Amino acid sequence: LYRGYLQVSLPAADLKIGRQGIDWGFGRAWNPTNPFFPVNPLFIEKEEMAGTDAVTLLLPIGQTVSVELLAAGRPGLDQPALAGRGRGNFRQTDYALTLYEDGELTLAGLDVSRTIAQAEVHGAVALADGPDSDYNSFTAGIDYGFPGTTLKAGLEYFYNGAGERDEKRYDFLKLLSGDLQFAGRDYLFGGLDFEVNPNLRFQGCVVSNLNDQGLFINPVLIYSAGEASSLSLGWAGFQAGKGDEFAFYPDIWYFQFQRFF
Repeated sequence: LYRGYLQVSLPAADLKIGRQGIDWGFGRAWNPTNPFFPVNPLFIEKEEMAGTDAVTLLLPIGQTVSVELLAAGRPGLDQPALAGRGRGNFRQTDYALTLYEDGELTLAGLDVSRTIAQAEVHGAVALADGPDSDYNSFTAGIDYGFPGTTLKAGLEYFYNGAGERDEKRYDFLKLLSGDLQFAGRDYLFGGLDFEVNPNLRFQGCVVSNLNDQGLFINPVLIYSAGEASSLSLGWAGFQAGKGDEFAFYPDIWYFQFQRFF
């Protein structure tokens, strides 16, 4: 069950209780400031994140500032995770400050995003103190819409302070258990979105582990029969050498039908 919650909206606050998506961070592929099951760029359904059992209180402050307070249960933890996020806009720039503590991991993060002409530039930095060591992670990216066309493209670099640059030192046990999202240190994401016509769209992305040169490639055609349903035909493939991070992932063709209610 990804979603199932009760929401109460009041003039001064919004209260949400149950399993919900925590959509923190401005990144396109990675959000190091989001410790709650963030989106993984290797997933086929890139916009769908796993749900988190939580109580969330959203407090709007004026027209451009809001504060979100959260208490969540996490598997394997004896105490709830506590987090807070303040978000605002100053001089056409979006900012978000995140604080997180669960008894094992302490994290502080800052996200920044700004639109310049046809481009959206964003970045994030996270300072974390984990059970094994402290580490820093950050992202820097740009999304660009080409004028006069329906083509959009994006690039994003991710520095994973919890990973390793040497593939011989990858911690595959933590990767398989979910304690690590990625085993390497440096990654690059490239994506594009092209609307062929109002019903047909082509999307594609490439994720590169810059340390071992492994690649993930995911082109997909999406046909939308109105706003209520869509058909997707795609391929998710990996190119990697023996011992590389992506060497254990299978290549798949997939056909997906979605119906929205």
